[in-house]
Amino acid sequence: GHFGRFVPYPDLPGQTNNPKEVFHKMPCYGCNWECIYTIKEGDPAPCIANVSVDAVWGKVISLLNS
Repeated sequence: GHFGRFVPYPDLPGQTNNPKEVFHKMPCYGCNWECIYTIKEGDPAPCIANVSVDAVWGKVISLLNS
């Protein structure tokens, strides 16, 4: 959709509480939510659906260990 417009946030000196993102990069990024894929009503776009639980847990674990 709007990847790069709102996240990821830049690393700023003295700022450590920035939200962290987990995403599934696709070649269609920047589509402005005009998805090129056929999506059934009520289903998420592939860029959202392809964010795996393992990827989210990986980010959580890395943050807890930092």
